[in-house]
Amino acid sequence: MKPEKENKYSIVPFDSNSLVHAKNAIAITNRLLHEQAEIFFKQGKTKYEKHDYKDAIKDYCKAIDLNPNNAIYYNTRGFAKWALMNYNDAIEDYNKAIELNQKYTSAFTNRGQAKHDLSDYDGAIQDYTKAIEINPMFHGAYISRGLSKRSLDEYCSALEDFNKAIELNQNTVLYYNLRGDTKFDLNDYNGAIEDYNKTIEIDSNFSYAYYARGKAKLEVNNFTGAIEDLNKAIELSNNAIYYNTRGAAKHKLRNYSGALEDYDIAIKKHPNTAIYYKNRGVTKNILNDYSGAIEDFSKAIELNPRYVSGDYNLKEEIRRISKKLNIL
Repeated sequence: MKPEKENKYSIVPFDSNSLVHAKNAIAITNRLLHEQAEIFFKQGKTKYEKHDYKDAIKDYCKAIDLNPNNAIYYNTRGFAKWALMNYNDAIEDYNKAIELNQKYTSAFTNRGQAKHDLSDYDGAIQDYTKAIEINPMFHGAYISRGLSKRSLDEYCSALEDFNKAIELNQNTVLYYNLRGDTKFDLNDYNGAIEDYNKTIEIDSNFSYAYYARGKAKLEVNNFTGAIEDLNKAIELSNNAIYYNTRGAAKHKLRNYSGALEDYDIAIKKHPNTAIYYKNRGVTKNILNDYSGAIEDFSKAIELNPRYVSGDYNLKEEIRRISKKLNIL
């Protein structure tokens, strides 16, 4: 008897148990891959916290290789790339995170920050606006959007964002400080002082707030109050610009020798800042130190050629002083 020929088109009987086993095997494999991905992800976070951004990125890459559909991994790797100032690469990761999770608020705000750092302020504002649409209570997004608006000189609109952020979070120093700076830019000096007062109330050791309040007091002709604030700012932080601003306040009070002392310190700390030489030159000119004034004005022009035109044309001032020297 001849054996039956094998029918190559015969249907293999369905084995439900084999299918179940296969599904279970796939599930176990995926779980193991995800667990391994989490190990690399956590290693990356530890390295990131130690500012080892390059090695952190390597671990995040391994995590993504094992689990390429986790939006958090892309967002976090993007943040490490941002820390290395690789803004375009960071944006690519944020794009992928958003593709995987279109409601990922953090990815929108992080991408907005990267765009801001690339001077794409309009693009940044769009991302922050999207984050706010997703979570209208996210006060940090209002602050970031306000900062991008400030970069576009949209101070009134920025002020609205800072107001909203403070409405949502009333105890953050930075928020009052930024609103104060914006009011200052809008020439609302008294309003700025109120915000700096609140900043100092929350953090009495925040040197910039004393400096900013002193600068605002200078604008409303409260020169003594300005000096008091600048004294405190200098006590807390030995910053060149604080000395320069205190020198300006002393100049207003006709304490010219005190002003010169402060300008000298500012210049010693930052010898390449043009305005410090300009201010010292103005004071020397008043004290009839014409040669010293010409020397300082010339240095200011060297450091900042814009001083040869505009509201304070130092080249013209040098010409006038030179005439005085000829007469003398």
